[in-house]
Amino acid sequence: MSKTVLLVADRVENHQEANLQSKDLERLEDAYFEKIRAGILECDCRFRHIDNPAELIRQAPRLPADTVVFPLWSGVASRSRRALVPSICEAWGVPYVGSDAYTQVICQDKFVAKRLATRAGLSTPQAVLLTPTDFQERRKVQAALETLALPLVVKPNFEGGSIGISQRSLVHSYVDAESTAHEVHSIHRQPILVEEFAEGVEASLLLVFAKEEIFLEGVVLYELHEGPCSLEKTIYSLELKKVSRENISQKFSMSSKYPELFERVYRLVDSLGKVHIIRVDGRMRRGDFQMIELSPDIYLGPDSCFEIAAEGCGESYARLISFLVSTASW
Repeated sequence: MSKTVLLVADRVENHQEANLQSKDLERLEDAYFEKIRAGILECDCRFRHIDNPAELIRQAPRLPADTVVFPLWSGVASRSRRALVPSICEAWGVPYVGSDAYTQVICQDKFVAKRLATRAGLSTPQAVLLTPTDFQERRKVQAALETLALPLVVKPNFEGGSIGISQRSLVHSYVDAESTAHEVHSIHRQPILVEEFAEGVEASLLLVFAKEEIFLEGVVLYELHEGPCSLEKTIYSLELKKVSRENISQKFSMSSKYPELFERVYRLVDSLGKVHIIRVDGRMRRGDFQMIELSPDIYLGPDSCFEIAAEGCGESYARLISFLVSTASW
């Protein structure tokens, strides 16, 4: 393929110390960085790396014509951070992998994403959004919470990578919901989404495509094979995603098993525009799917669900990377 792939990504050694206060959980661990670098080199591409959007702005006017940007930079504490690299690429006409700035911003707003999903025909747990102003009036917070059925999940509205979502985020009383909402708000300083807990099998609906060409579509189901309870009874939190992910197994199913569900997913994707690769996370119970969030801020590290899905479709990790790079656009 012989392209120059510029990986824009901030790094961290690992996330073994992740907790509710952590704000950098979307940064690439060293193992993830090496995985993506090896995949790019296996595609016969030249590999370069920079670690921030400011450097991309500086280099953009002089990038080689064959450059493709792989935007995995996350930053911290900004609701628009995932849109920065795609926006820079669009401004300079540089092809990039993944969703555009609009899709990144919309999907990072969990409450708005739920409304778009509902319009597309996807079910999603009932939720309320608590704004900073709401937290100044305790009665208002209590009244909002009591419109929902217990148990509840409390999370920051503008985060990904399980930032602000620990096992403590699953609460079984309105008192605990209020207390946890205040705590998460004090840490992350943004609106707090509180939604009804969706019991069922943790599931990700996956799409990798470009225009009319579909590279991958299917469902990955997750199972907790070591822990105090099944994953169906708890949340897929930062402890399980970042600290103890070896306790999670993944199983791939073809999209043909869920034709009506994927019709709705494509309806949702059509409303977003440039997507390229996306993960629709939720819970599956008796064939029904409850959407929890949209994730265009893709994780492609070791044993990622996209790698599992590619293998399930008879493809390799390198072929997945190759498709993304070769179909990158702006």
